[in-house]
Amino acid sequence: MSRKLDQHAAEHHAKEVHDEFNVSAFPVDPFEIAKKSGIELQEMAIAEGVSGVLMRSGHSFTIGYNTAIQNAGFQRFTVAHELGHYYLPGHPEQLFPHGDGRHESQAGFSSNNQWERQADCFGAALLMPSGLFQEALSEAGEGLPAIEYMAGLCQTSLTATAIRCATFTDDPVVVILSDGKRILYSGASEPIQSIVPKRDLWLRDTLVPPKSCTADFGKQASLLKTHQRKEGYSSLSEWIDGAPDIEMKEDAIGLGSYGRVLTVLFSEEPVPDEEDDY
Repeated sequence: MSRKLDQHAAEHHAKEVHDEFNVSAFPVDPFEIAKKSGIELQEMAIAEGVSGVLMRSGHSFTIGYNTAIQNAGFQRFTVAHELGHYYLPGHPEQLFPHGDGRHESQAGFSSNNQWERQADCFGAALLMPSGLFQEALSEAGEGLPAIEYMAGLCQTSLTATAIRCATFTDDPVVVILSDGKRILYSGASEPIQSIVPKRDLWLRDTLVPPKSCTADFGKQASLLKTHQRKEGYSSLSEWIDGAPDIEMKEDAIGLGSYGRVLTVLFSEEPVPDEEDDY
């Protein structure tokens, strides 16, 4: 299944849930949706690297979410992700081929598994309905401050919010999740997609540019689990092979106990069209 089909199906089924539970304003409460769906919720101490758990016993389901990561937005996204496994066609059958069982998830857009990836898309669409989100985003500003504003409005994690912003903004934006050394996820807005070959936009497992602000987090392991931020400028070509040499504002922020860095690259000027000579 392609990433585009993943997202399209996730958006469609998230909207069905919005319609079923009359969701019409922010914030969307995934805990309440789970309860109304007859799903039990449990706080759990889960192994490192696991964000949440979906358990099945007959026709009953339970969602466990990791309390080790002290971030309400991430916990809400984890529950929304598990709801994706519950609601998306084919997921229960894939995850529980023998009926009862326990599935551990790696939510947060760093997994390359198609089922986890689609559940991430569902979680983002569930918590940040496209119509409401686009309307609010138009007044939010730009760069990391805009993402922080939207995260506060939606009560969502910075990572999920940043990716959602890149999906809908008309500004040139690249969103990167990393450990300060190696990139775990990347996404780009339509203006960036229009000037960079698609094969070069997926940066997973490539190295963070050594002179970037983001690389500073990788050089100081203690920074990774703080909420410190660094600002500077990078060329788009430093991050993406085949990209034009465009100066991008670079905002990087530590994600606390999650142990990751969120980087937002954005241009303060429109990027050149494909036909332009750059």
